[in-house]
Amino acid sequence: MRATRFLVVFAVGFLGLSSGGCRSCVESAPAPTVAGPETPAVLAPLDGHLLFTVTGGALMDVELPAKAEKMIRPGEKQAVHAVAGPDAGGRVVIVVDEAPGHALKVLPLSGGVEKVVFARPGGTLWDHATGASIALAREGGNVALLENTAGYQIAPDAHVEPGCLEVWNLDRGTGGPLGTDACLSVADRGLSFSTDGGTLAYVAYDPRETTATLPNSTGESVTAWATWKKLPVIHLYEFANKRDTAFAVGERPVLAEDGASVLLQDSHGAPVRIDRASKVVTRLGLPGEAGFGVVAAVGDAILYQGFATAGAPRKTRPMSMGGTEDLHTVKVAQSGTNQFATIADGVGIWSSVSFGRLKR
Repeated sequence: MRATRFLVVFAVGFLGLSSGGCRSCVESAPAPTVAGPETPAVLAPLDGHLLFTVTGGALMDVELPAKAEKMIRPGEKQAVHAVAGPDAGGRVVIVVDEAPGHALKVLPLSGGVEKVVFARPGGTLWDHATGASIALAREGGNVALLENTAGYQIAPDAHVEPGCLEVWNLDRGTGGPLGTDACLSVADRGLSFSTDGGTLAYVAYDPRETTATLPNSTGESVTAWATWKKLPVIHLYEFANKRDTAFAVGERPVLAEDGASVLLQDSHGAPVRIDRASKVVTRLGLPGEAGFGVVAAVGDAILYQGFATAGAPRKTRPMSMGGTEDLHTVKVAQSGTNQFATIADGVGIWSSVSFGRLKR
């Protein structure tokens, strides 16, 4: 049994959770832990920057492999609601409050002046003007994000919040809806660029009958979506030829750094990997995986949000509606083994998490 959900009605209404989803959202009982010991050596070959938001909207940076953690942006004046990057040049994109609405900004990882890409009216959190899904390409300067998310009941037990997909370019300062439609309706369930920025993975709700030829359209992968007439389908959009391909059923897609596979969540929130060429589906056993999907896949290393390791101090924070939230961690595991290590703790269910690598 995967962990008890915290405040289900609230979470479904505001986070757009479908089946699967958060497994560390609890009212009072401690969240599960994962048995150690950890293997710090799995961090050694992994260089890059892990970014995540914390209580109050501050933005933290953890430089790997040393795990050097520092705050790179306080949240007192403008809370950071979403983050993506860094890209190869050390740029980070953030979504912040900008009265009377919100703004997409570029923040240099090394410090310096922030630049507004665009500012729009509408409340980021409460009016759903900007979706939680945001991605920054490692190369090329493209940013993908959702605007104008709006919820509806996709099944009697499931509420979803798709929005309009936009792509902007940081170098040119231009952008707008992807494709020819004024609004390409995309699920607020994750976005991911290929390393070269040439391919974007997104999720759309497609009629069930159109998914029959996809590699994971039957069995355990979709059983939790049995009552849905439409299924979340991961699409791969290639910018060079404007080709859009339905790839697999699932949510929270992450394109592996080598481009050979796509990592995603099935209907139960379990992480899987699908080879792009062979379409072979492999279920991933990530120690203590908490149900928020994979953060990144770099070589044999898979970064993911996980429960705390047994024996570590329990970290919680009070929730505005009462009760407490168990904070969890970001971990890295070596693919095909049970070896893992913790990169950062103090990550909550509201945290936005991203990973990127700079030019060597």
